[in-house]
Amino acid sequence: MERYLCEKGVPKERILREDKSVNTYQNMQFSKNVIEKNCGDVTDKRISFATTNYHIFRGYILAKKNGFYADGISAKTKMYFYPNAFLREFAGLLMDRKWNNLAVVIIIVLFFWLI
Repeated sequence: MERYLCEKGVPKERILREDKSVNTYQNMQFSKNVIEKNCGDVTDKRISFATTNYHIFRGYILAKKNGFYADGISAKTKMYFYPNAFLREFAGLLMDRKWNNLAVVIIIVLFFWLI
């Protein structure tokens, strides 16, 4: 993504890298720490993150969940990858709210079981 941003004209010295995370939630969490270490409080900064175009929505959600707002900059995805990508995003969104989703499923099952 750093290379992509540089190709789009973003100066390298304006890019802060986070390279320790293993998932998107950690990426937003660790990125917040990197930003605060280098630039101060994230709430008064203009922050952008770069990811694939199908992943932008979840990036917004997880940035907000970590206490900051960020703009997403998307890179193109090959068309053949979309079915897999959207299934992964859907699963990620379900897992992000797994307890809420589990509660809804239990309520639905109980409702149909009691009728």
